[in-house]
Amino acid sequence: MKRRHFLGLSIASLLASGSAIAAEDASGLPAIRSHTFTVPARIETSARDGGERLYISDGKQSFQFFYASHDTGRRLSPFPFVLEAGKTYMFTVEERPLPSLVRIREEGAKEENNAPDYFWTPVLIRVVDGDVALFDMEVCELHKCRMERREVPITYGLIRVQRGLPTLEQEKELFPHRRDYVLGGCIVMPGKKTETMYICPECRTAYEAWRKANPEPTD
Repeated sequence: MKRRHFLGLSIASLLASGSAIAAEDASGLPAIRSHTFTVPARIETSARDGGERLYISDGKQSFQFFYASHDTGRRLSPFPFVLEAGKTYMFTVEERPLPSLVRIREEGAKEENNAPDYFWTPVLIRVVDGDVALFDMEVCELHKCRMERREVPITYGLIRVQRGLPTLEQEKELFPHRRDYVLGGCIVMPGKKTETMYICPECRTAYEAWRKANPEPTD
């Protein structure tokens, strides 16, 4: 199987979900690769869009992540932490195989077109400062409890916010890990119907309490 190493930008929901670690899944993709680095944090501002990028590199391997933006006059970041540029942290990064569009559109003809079957997409899993964990994908940043890792269905297509349901801002503030499904976007991945992600039981309880306090409108 041909492959390409892709150092992409990991944002919001990518960081909130996880994938099962196995030799190969039903779609024929390889296993997740895990790396741990103890290196200084390098944060740079993009001249193109003004957004901040976090670079993690040990001289042999390098990964970059979207770190923050200031488009609305306030700092917005997919991460619940702020790093000091130049300070040394321990980072854990997973590389997850993502099927390429060529594979999706031309299944069965990929060997002839000499195109990669998949790209490696980096996901930041953990950041540790000395003995303090600043970020851990397995721990809910709101309730500070360890979350449950479950296999959940992937929902493809355009998802519209329905009346009576919380907004994305409310979910992030009140129950960021309550969902038991993954939004897969508009492109259906062949053979990919489920994903493994982390769910917080406290977020689920908070969501049920919110639903009772905010019943769906009847008109």
